[in-house]
Amino acid sequence: LVLKSGYYSAYWLLGEFEVYGAPGGTPDAVPQASFVVTSDDGLEHTNGWPAVDGDTNTVWVGKAGAGGWYISVGYDPTATLSNLVVDLTPDSLTNIQYLYSLDATNWVAWTPAPTNAPVQLNYLWLVFPTNNTPAVPKVREIWLR
Repeated sequence: LVLKSGYYSAYWLLGEFEVYGAPGGTPDAVPQASFVVTSDDGLEHTNGWPAVDGDTNTVWVGKAGAGGWYISVGYDPTATLSNLVVDLTPDSLTNIQYLYSLDATNWVAWTPAPTNAPVQLNYLWLVFPTNNTPAVPKVREIWLR
């Protein structure tokens, strides 16, 4: 640490330096996923990450012929859900059931509506029931707002 004042300088060697203050980030920061699991995952659970990577050029595509799909996203720390944006490709299956949970045991249905009160969650589960067409879910991005 060097302090300068006019013609004089003082030098100190600090063995330890602590900074006190509020955590960084902005109040409007988008929660980041801590894990993603999909209905067509392999053991490494990598298939769903394109839906939460912040890049709308990557897409999670449900496996054709599966007869129903899901994508489950975990958030740590706990996230607040006021509005949910699910960016689908134009040819995607669009029928979605939304569920959320704090403990991955007790799930609550959620319906997108402008009057929704914010809810706390650690898990978001999007279920895409089949509509008996060849359409599959194609999710560009999932954002909690």
